[in-house]
Amino acid sequence: MTSLIAAIGRNNELGAKNELLWHIPEDFQWFKSKTIGKTMVMGRNTMLSLKKPLKNRENWVLTSRPNDIIEGFVGFPNWESIFERVKELKLEELMIIGGANIYDQAIAFADELIITHVDSEFPEADVFFPEINKSIWNVSETIGPKLTEIPNKYIYEFKIYHKI
Repeated sequence: MTSLIAAIGRNNELGAKNELLWHIPEDFQWFKSKTIGKTMVMGRNTMLSLKKPLKNRENWVLTSRPNDIIEGFVGFPNWESIFERVKELKLEELMIIGGANIYDQAIAFADELIITHVDSEFPEADVFFPEINKSIWNVSETIGPKLTEIPNKYIYEFKIYHKI
């Protein structure tokens, strides 16, 4: 199974200047709970924003620039090489964690979307999650809405989508 996991604003905003637009501790916990022990695929910019591999997870990077791979990450030149490795390792789930270009490519073959919807607009955003086509994707679980306990309070909810 291939799952995309992301946190997005009201207009599908993901980030700005290679950083997140908000800090929601509960979303970090949700992300960790969904990715721990799994293999994650990300693009080069996401790898650079992380600076180091996330613990207790395989950190794979899809990039045409193998010389940019940071120690602890594993580079792949294309999706075919990733899927070949998934088959070799007999992985049950692949977690796609961004960025925007990787999401754009992967949504076509994904089985599941794990989305944190942040009920705010972020005009400074410069990267966006692809449109979630409601004729293809159905919400199978919703947790929330919730209000953050932080100073710039956000209302957010977690939703899991599956293909119809």
